[in-house]
Amino acid sequence: MATLFFQTLPAQFLLKMKKTTLINNHIKRITYLFFLFLLGKNIAYAQKVGINTSTPTNDLHIISTADPVRLAGMQTGSNADSIVTINSIGLLKRRNTSTLFNSFAWRLIGNSGTNPATNFLGTIDNTSLTFRTNNIRRMTIDSFGRVALGNFNNYADDWSVYPSISSLKIRNRLSIQDTLQDLSKDITFGINVSQRLNANASNSNSVRSIQGNIYTTPGNTFNNGLNIAVDGNAYHYASGTLATQAAGWFAARNLNNGIITSNYGAAALGTNSSSGSITNNYGLYAQTANYSTGLINNNYGLYVDNGGSNANINNNYGLYLGNLFGTNRYGVYQSGTNDKNYFAGNVGIGTTTPTNRLEVQGVNPLKLNGLVNGALTDSILTSNGGVVRRLSVGQL
Repeated sequence: MATLFFQTLPAQFLLKMKKTTLINNHIKRITYLFFLFLLGKNIAYAQKVGINTSTPTNDLHIISTADPVRLAGMQTGSNADSIVTINSIGLLKRRNTSTLFNSFAWRLIGNSGTNPATNFLGTIDNTSLTFRTNNIRRMTIDSFGRVALGNFNNYADDWSVYPSISSLKIRNRLSIQDTLQDLSKDITFGINVSQRLNANASNSNSVRSIQGNIYTTPGNTFNNGLNIAVDGNAYHYASGTLATQAAGWFAARNLNNGIITSNYGAAALGTNSSSGSITNNYGLYAQTANYSTGLINNNYGLYVDNGGSNANINNNYGLYLGNLFGTNRYGVYQSGTNDKNYFAGNVGIGTTTPTNRLEVQGVNPLKLNGLVNGALTDSILTSNGGVVRRLSVGQL
């Protein structure tokens, strides 16, 4: 009966049953392939993967001639993140940022855990160290330890500054202290200022190696105190003999065939340039004193001497006083009534060429006040061509 049943089925029904079987077989095949894909995927993650290489040596091995990796969608990290480094054979490593910078670099926000015996900023070879701003050299420490401020290559001394109108400005205070262990050098300088002017320059302005200015602020009141532009002190605390000690030493020299109109070893000015008043105005003030029980053999308020050769000097003045101004004008004022004045050479009053120990030229050149009556045994004074002589009364 069943066989008969199938034999009597219509042809259209049999065709429909065949199509259904084929569809079911395709679904089974797809399901099987998908299972194999999942299984293969899990196996791939457990093995080494090579891109552009069939023999990967690491879990992920990429070979490319240029730019092998590109990552899109990277998010911003934090300071706590690690950084990725690459070694010489291309292996990626992870490193903490703090350990990297502390070991190899000076950070812009500072370092910690440094050791001054081993950590330093500088070079380990025989080359100079330069500092720049705006890509222009501003300071250089050369291989000898000399420091140069500015953009130049000439290191004449331990410190060199070049160039500008105010090359080095120090506000408030500069203190230089040095304990010299070796005085074998001929001259030792605490501060040495040297300026070389261009030989072909024509400059009518003034040039100053060292200039000291002290200003009291307008609108403020200052009572007492000292206002000193330059203060120099020389102390001899040690035992033994010190050949020469000078708190200030000035020398103005002409060393070539140039011409100097006015050459001052030291120029001192005391001026009043406003409507204010000055009680005592000193162009040059010198004070010598002994504040202890020690002995001063020769005490000079002002000492003038010649050095070198006396040849080719037209006019040589130990002390020259120009035209003075004021109600009472004194070329020389000696206030000590018991002090003595000594002149070894000729003294001229009204003449620059005295031929006698004292020569006075002028109308009525001599006036004597305070004369007392003499005795009959006294001599009288006579004049022979202006030369004063003595004549006894008995010779009249």
